[in-house]
Amino acid sequence: YVVTEHVPGTPLSEIFRKMQAAGRPLPAAIALPIALAICDALKAAIDATCDTESPLVHKDLRPSAVVVGNSGAIKLAHFGQDPVSKAARTSTGTVLGRFGYQAPETIVDGLVTPASNVFSVAVLLYEMISGNHPFPGTAPMEIIRAVTRGAVETLVGIDPCLAGLEGVLRRALSKSPGDRY
Repeated sequence: YVVTEHVPGTPLSEIFRKMQAAGRPLPAAIALPIALAICDALKAAIDATCDTESPLVHKDLRPSAVVVGNSGAIKLAHFGQDPVSKAARTSTGTVLGRFGYQAPETIVDGLVTPASNVFSVAVLLYEMISGNHPFPGTAPMEIIRAVTRGAVETLVGIDPCLAGLEGVLRRALSKSPGDRY
């Protein structure tokens, strides 16, 4: 059995639905603290592992796995219980999570590392501040192609005020894990 904390609040997926219905993204002043809190939680998991060879990473980071508590606290749900081994890969033919939020190496090789989590947080942040998913598509293969080979629309093209985040997100959304933060 796994016992987890009950967090009264709203999943980020519900906030995304409300954003889309309203036709506008989250203000950067709200989105950035959410993204930073997610990063803090992921770093705390890695730090708590005490094993740099097998850090604890979130294997399914997506909007429904982020809960904005009624108090404003950000909590991660669906956190994988297994530390990732040196050759962490999913079972052959099995891809965990949601394609649009997974890093290219996770989709292609099943590899899940802290760099994979950086990619997933960048996808969430891009979606929060732009109101658009960086890898749009309606069919799984279309989304997989976008994540593994597609280019991301510049934020400046969406909103010139977001130019300051362009370089940060470009690096975090790099196809190569070694090029990310």
